[in-house]
Amino acid sequence: MKKQQGFTLIELLVVIAVIGILAAVVIASLDSARVKARNTRRASDMKSLVNAFTIARTNASDYPSAATWRCVSTTCYGTWDNYVSATAVDNFLLAGMSQKPEDPSAGDRAAGGYMYNSNAFSGGPGFTWLAETPNYSGICGGGAVHTTSSTYIQCKWYLQ
Repeated sequence: MKKQQGFTLIELLVVIAVIGILAAVVIASLDSARVKARNTRRASDMKSLVNAFTIARTNASDYPSAATWRCVSTTCYGTWDNYVSATAVDNFLLAGMSQKPEDPSAGDRAAGGYMYNSNAFSGGPGFTWLAETPNYSGICGGGAVHTTSSTYIQCKWYLQ
């Protein structure tokens, strides 16, 4: 009998299939890590906004008035792009923060950005933002979950 050299076609196909499955698992886990990192950044940005408003309030009698939602990030986009910034709110914010934060998704979702309202969810001044699914403990940082859908979690954070 002749001595066999190399690998058979079946052996090569099995190795390629195993490598493909491993690559798919790694890519899926990296994507969920990216989502969690963006949500962590959003929660951190919210904490910075809360701190900036708290600092600015020490020099003011109250939080700024905003009867409608106002964008307090660099941009609000998608279905939230009609919520524009307000000069009074921006001046108040920038008294405690050097620059506005930016939503890490930067426009690749249906809506996004960070918003402020002086009567947020009928509970006093606060913020709202959209986190990405899936929902997990602490997704809203120091805030709370307001609503959920299959594609986002709307978080809220009241100022006290």
